[in-house]
Amino acid sequence: MDSATIGLVASLATTLIIAVTAFAALRQIRHNRTANELQIYLRFVDEVSTPQMMDSIRWTHDFAKRLKDPEYRITFARDAEGEDHRRFSGIVRFFERYASLVIVSGISEHLLFFEYAGLISLVWENIYEAFPLARSTGMGRYGGRAFEHLAVRAQHYAKNEMLREYARLERDPRIVALESANPITGEDD
Repeated sequence: MDSATIGLVASLATTLIIAVTAFAALRQIRHNRTANELQIYLRFVDEVSTPQMMDSIRWTHDFAKRLKDPEYRITFARDAEGEDHRRFSGIVRFFERYASLVIVSGISEHLLFFEYAGLISLVWENIYEAFPLARSTGMGRYGGRAFEHLAVRAQHYAKNEMLREYARLERDPRIVALESANPITGEDD
């Protein structure tokens, strides 16, 4: 072999090694991103399932009813240090944190919405009328905007995307096989 052929083989081998290394690095990055997303999702699941958060979510139903009273709205707007303001701010901060992660692609919107789009929409529907009042009393002009964005996207997902997801599940051969199996024996009928 002459030196030109050896140089060509060495260049090709180097190129192949670089390509394989780049491919492996991209796979590792994808793996790390998925692991991070799952950690964020599981943290959301843990936090939303706490007794305090469940109590706060139930509180939003009563809060929505009280917001219908014009006198209460005035009281809520003036009392920025009150219990209702504290609870309102707490639940907004909770959803704002995860909304920000969805917006910057820290967690997949699809992953969060598949199970929790309805909950996010429900909480938003219960408290959205309080945002103009809270923004005028210290929450700031942009307070809760990420949560608002998340809620609108969750409503869209619940109305449109969930139907496609359920249709996709119905076409999944694993689900079809389970549906045709005898529920007692697990064997096909």
